[in-house]
Amino acid sequence: MRRRGERGFSLLEMMAVVAILLILGAMASPSLMRAIRSYRLESSTRQIADILKRTRYEAMRRNQRIATAYQGPTGARGAELGIDFNMNGTLDTGEPRAQMPPYLLIYEWSYAPYEVSWPDYTNTMLGTTITFGPDGTALEQSGGNWQLASNIPSVYLYTWVGDNYIVTVTPAGNVKSWKLTMAPPWGWQQMR
Repeated sequence: MRRRGERGFSLLEMMAVVAILLILGAMASPSLMRAIRSYRLESSTRQIADILKRTRYEAMRRNQRIATAYQGPTGARGAELGIDFNMNGTLDTGEPRAQMPPYLLIYEWSYAPYEVSWPDYTNTMLGTTITFGPDGTALEQSGGNWQLASNIPSVYLYTWVGDNYIVTVTPAGNVKSWKLTMAPPWGWQQMR
């Protein structure tokens, strides 16, 4: 039995609550989407750095030259950067790789976009094929011979909305990840 003093919520009160929740959700949505995109981009940058570190490790472990290989985006899949164990220039089945989100772009050319100023190097070479020697150093081919890299090999990742990350490799083989910040502290900041 129902008592006379008890009442539920009216339809008008329920609609007011739902409207307030929808407005709050709409206000929070852009910030949430920005945070998710930033998290994914940082995760992809860390995966690229891990692939480069593993490539260096495998070159030292196997006592041979090993390089990375890049596979461009196909369909709804993003680009991939992986370890090219057999040095054939492509990612074969079983070779480790990092899968990038479809909206993430990797700079494939050997020069930088004009707005990029390098973290702590001035002689940086952008690309997606980075070769490590048996001693763990970064190598480049010159005149048919392999020699210590004279430039800093790096992979530059960016999105169309202005997120910029770079993974650099010193000639000694040390891998570092960087993020471009547009607020204090300004410029390229090393990721931890």
